[in-house]
Amino acid sequence: MRKLPILILALFAVFAFSVVVVATASAEGPVWIVLLLAPENLMVLGAGESEAFSSTGGKFTLDGVTNIECASEKDSGEIIGNGGVLPGTGKTTIEFEKCNVVGAVNCLASNTGVPDKVLVEDVKTMLVYPDTSSAPNATEALNAFFPLGVAERPNQFVEFKLLNAIGATEHLCMLLNGTEVLVEAVGDEINSPINLKKKCGVLALVGKLNGAGNFVATVGGEEALTGAIESSGVTEALTLVTTTTYTLINCLLEAFEAAAEELGISDITLNSGDEFGWAIK
Repeated sequence: MRKLPILILALFAVFAFSVVVVATASAEGPVWIVLLLAPENLMVLGAGESEAFSSTGGKFTLDGVTNIECASEKDSGEIIGNGGVLPGTGKTTIEFEKCNVVGAVNCLASNTGVPDKVLVEDVKTMLVYPDTSSAPNATEALNAFFPLGVAERPNQFVEFKLLNAIGATEHLCMLLNGTEVLVEAVGDEINSPINLKKKCGVLALVGKLNGAGNFVATVGGEEALTGAIESSGVTEALTLVTTTTYTLINCLLEAFEAAAEELGISDITLNSGDEFGWAIK
């Protein structure tokens, strides 16, 4: 059985940011790779090719003006190829369950018909490289998250409301009852190499879970049956502009009018049962 990891969203002071650096390199990608089992074949996901996945996480906490915790988290979506040259992308839906204010178990957080469930829909992802002083290399890759938002808030990551549990008489929301919480991406907008026209909110290191259930970063060309991503507070990355040019981007969230930082681990498995990873094309 896989260990459920911890996903924490901690809020800190707001700070300014901008795209300020252009790096050069001879690499491309990163791209998604899949090790097919029947027949066995290592392939780069090409344009229009995709693999469905499922993902689980453990405790989720949002710290700020008030603290929200959710007992569990699960995702579903797909990783998507882009011709083997452009970075691999993906899309996902994230669901948090049994969510309430820390210390007030009957002050529930929800944006669904279920009183304590929070749903994050329509999040686009794209593989990028860590920000380094030299050209990107095959030692690490990051997955960048871009919420697609809604018409009136195009960079909305999630919005939910705090409400007292029906019939409860203690551990209530008090003055927080009815409070709406909005979390938005406030990082840099990505227009190249894939024109998302959305702001980057979160960066997560791409890796796998080892036999002990611990996260380990994977290198380019390495596959794993149980992949994983780890958000550890990284906010800067390099994204492909041309085959020899990379631009420094910032990925940030904001909630309660303060900057937000996502920390934690989620495991990922392909529905096909194939092993997968990332590579430089």
